[in-house]
Amino acid sequence: MKTLSMNLLSKEVIEKSNIDLKNNIKFLKFNRDTFFIKKILGMQHLFNRKEKENIDFEEQLKWIEDEILNQIKEKGYFDKIYYEFEFRINDHNSTVNYIYYYRIEKIIKMLNFFKNDILNIKTKDIGSREFSFEFIFDKKSIFLDLEFENDIDILKLEKANTMVLKNDFKYYILESLTEIFANVGMRCICENYNFSYNRFGKYEFIFRSKKENDRTKLIFFINNKLKKENIFTWENIYIKKEYDNYVVNEKEIDISSVYSFQKHLIRNYEDDKKENIDEFITKFFININFEEFYRAIDSIVNDEFNKKYEFEELEKYFFNDKIELKENDKRVEWESEDYFYCFGTKNRNNGEINILGIFSSYYNEFNIDFSENQIGIFKIYKNNFQELKEKEITEINIKTFEDFIVLDNITDKKDCYVPYDFLKQFYNIKKEEDIFKTIFKKLDFYFFEVKDED
Repeated sequence: MKTLSMNLLSKEVIEKSNIDLKNNIKFLKFNRDTFFIKKILGMQHLFNRKEKENIDFEEQLKWIEDEILNQIKEKGYFDKIYYEFEFRINDHNSTVNYIYYYRIEKIIKMLNFFKNDILNIKTKDIGSREFSFEFIFDKKSIFLDLEFENDIDILKLEKANTMVLKNDFKYYILESLTEIFANVGMRCICENYNFSYNRFGKYEFIFRSKKENDRTKLIFFINNKLKKENIFTWENIYIKKEYDNYVVNEKEIDISSVYSFQKHLIRNYEDDKKENIDEFITKFFININFEEFYRAIDSIVNDEFNKKYEFEELEKYFFNDKIELKENDKRVEWESEDYFYCFGTKNRNNGEINILGIFSSYYNEFNIDFSENQIGIFKIYKNNFQELKEKEITEINIKTFEDFIVLDNITDKKDCYVPYDFLKQFYNIKKEEDIFKTIFKKLDFYFFEVKDED
C-alpha cells in the first residue's frame, strides 16, 4: 500500500513520470488518518442529531473513492469528478440521471453541514433543465491509500510534480509577458511613449522605442537587475501604414488586434491557455530567436522558483518605482503585478501559525504536510501611505491592520494585499515573524466548523 497526495495523480504528473497507473492500480481509498477524513467522519453523530436525516458519511466517501478509482482505471490518471444533468418530463427515480443526482445531493448535504476548505461541490446552470456538478478538491491536502499490482516509484512522481509546477510557473511568466507586450509594448509603437518597465523578482522586462518618421524601432530587454546583466534582447522595426496597421519584416499587423488576441485567447480560455500563449508569441514576436528566448525564461524559472527574499531587500532593489528615467523617457504607466508573496501556514489541529517566508511568485514547492496545514498568502505591494508617516505607531495588533489590509474577499487566501510602506512602520517595535503572524490572524482561516442554524 502506498500513500500519495491527490495532486500526484494528475494527467501532467503521470505523463511526465511515465508511470502506468491504468494497468497497475488495484485499490484506492482516502487515508483515514488525515485531518480531513477524521473530521468528516467525526461529524456523523452531530449530523444525525441536528439534521435528523439518514446519510451515511462513510458510504458517501466510498462513492467518491470508487469514482476516482474508475477514472484512473479508464484514463490512467485522476482529473476531476464532473457531471452534467438534463431532466426530462418522462424521467423517473430509476434513471441514471436521478441515481447520480440523489447521490451527489447527499454528498452536498454532508459537505454543507460544516465549513471546510478541502472539498466542495460547485453547481452551475447550463440550460433551462440542465445543470452541472463539479467536485473541487484541494488536491495537496487529500491523501489516498493505493494498492498496485507492481510497485511504483513515488520519487519519480514527486520529481514529475516539480517539473509540472515549474512549467506552470514558466507559463505564468509568459502570460504576464504577453499582457505587457499587448498593453504596453504596442503603446510604445503607436502612442507618444518610448519606455516601459516591469519587474519579476530580480528580473526586469523593459521595452524601449525610438521613432523616426514612419518607422519605430522597438527593443525588448530582459535583465538581471542585481547582476546588471542582460540575458535576452529582441528588436524589430515597425513601419507605419494606414490607420493602426504596421509592417514588420514584410508581415502586416493591426496593432489593435494584438490586444484583442491576448485578451480573448489567453485570458478568457483556461483549457487552451498554454497553447494560446505559444501561438501569441509565435504570431506577434516576429523574428524572435525562440531558442534563446525560452532559454532566458527557463533561467528565470530556475532562479526564482522557491527563491526566498528578505523584507529589507524589497524596496532597495525590486519595486517598479525604484528606477531612474532618462531625460526624454516617457514611461507607459500601466497597472501590472508588482508585489511579493508572503506565505504562512496554520495547523488544522492546534491553530499554530508558522511563517514560510517572502517569495517572488505564487509557484513554490513547500516541504510541509498539507493534510495537517492550510497555507495562507498575502501580497506585499508598493504603495505610499503618507498619513502613516505623519504619526508614530507604538503597537501592532489586528485592529491596527483593519484600514490598511486590502481584501477582495476576506476568505480568499489569494487576494489579500498589504502595502510595503505600511509594514515598514513596525520594524522598530516588532519582529518580522510577529508582524506577519498578526496579519495571518486577520485572515479568516476556517476549518470544519459546524454551520450556524438559521
